[in-house]
Amino acid sequence: MSPNEIHRPDGCPPNGFTLIEMILVLLLMALITGITTVMLVSALPQAKMKAAAGELASTMKYAHNLARTTQEIQTVDLDLGERSYSLNGRRPKVLSGDAALAIYESPEAPPAVEGKYTIVYDATLGSNWSSIVLSRGGKTVTVKSDPIVTAIAVSGKTDENAIR
Repeated sequence: MSPNEIHRPDGCPPNGFTLIEMILVLLLMALITGITTVMLVSALPQAKMKAAAGELASTMKYAHNLARTTQEIQTVDLDLGERSYSLNGRRPKVLSGDAALAIYESPEAPPAVEGKYTIVYDATLGSNWSSIVLSRGGKTVTVKSDPIVTAIAVSGKTDENAIR
């Protein structure tokens, strides 16, 4: 026996991993990473659309609450072509993502899908819109006004008749 050999009793397995085991583990890790990357990349546009709807809803809530506290009319200006909005003429903010934007004044009215649109909030908690729909590739996110509880709800769904 040479000085570099380790003496093991019979029936005792060797310590460590073989090259085949290491390659197999690395291959499985690469496969799992590839699958999760594809899933995350495909979910990114929907997440951007929900984030854009959340930002818009926050601005609407702010305008709503500002109208109540200051007893003054507050406006949110939307440019549907540019996909941007601003509060009381402040610097416009562009919606992230490439979603189409539509505004419904009432559930039965046709949507406004182009041009400029102004949403007005007054001290009596009134406003002139029913819902705003952001859509992309058959998926929609809806921002709805609820005057009773002074809230704005954001909901997402898949819709075959989404605004294009």
